[in-house]
Amino acid sequence: MCRIWESGIDIASAVHDSICVHSPSVRIKEDIQNLNNVWNEVSQTVYKETQQGDRSSSTKETDTSESSKKDKEDIQDADFEVVDEK
Repeated sequence: MCRIWESGIDIASAVHDSICVHSPSVRIKEDIQNLNNVWNEVSQTVYKETQQGDRSSSTKETDTSESSKKDKEDIQDADFEVVDEK
């Protein structure tokens, strides 16, 4: 979000993963292009960091697989009754 603001785009609001920009109609195409460029740079950075995180977590997977086997041994079936509320 800061990268977008630093690029000169006026952010009107942000909700979850959406951004609403405030831009004069004569500059809207330019601002959308700038927004797309910034978004592309940021998403590439996130993707690279995710890939690096996956490599470092591969050594942890053997540890977690042993603990998940133990967790599966602790699972017990439960009795249940279906209640039809009308």
